Order: sequence, then structure tokens, then C-alpha cells
Amino acid sequence: MAQIRAHIVLSDYEQALAADAFFKLCGDNPQRWNVVTGILTREQRDFEETFGEFLERLEAAFE
Repeated sequence: MAQIRAHIVLSDYEQALAADAFFKLCGDNPQRWNVVTGILTREQRDFEETFGEFLERLEAAFE
């Protein structure tokens, strides 16, 4: 899944895969969920970015 393009995993078709990855990263931490929400709603999407790269970017934003 990490090598699949992020826009495909984040689409409605693969939504369950993305949700599972977000739950593993964020757990019950509301600050992390706010970061995820901000990135998904405010940023321009890079259609060449893989889902693994997207998750790495999220982890970096948590710090």
C-alpha cells in the first residue's frame, strides 16, 4: 500500500485503507487528527506522491 499513489489510497475506493493507517498514526490524540485534517483540507495534493511518502510527511508534521 505504501507504494500506491496517495490520491488513489485517499479516494473513496480505498478509504478504509487510509482510515486504518490514520488510526495507527493518530490513535486517540486529537492534535494529530487536527494535523491530518489540516493537510487533507488545505494542501495542494501531489499526485506523484505515494501513500508511504504522504504518511512520512504526516509523521514529520507531528513533531
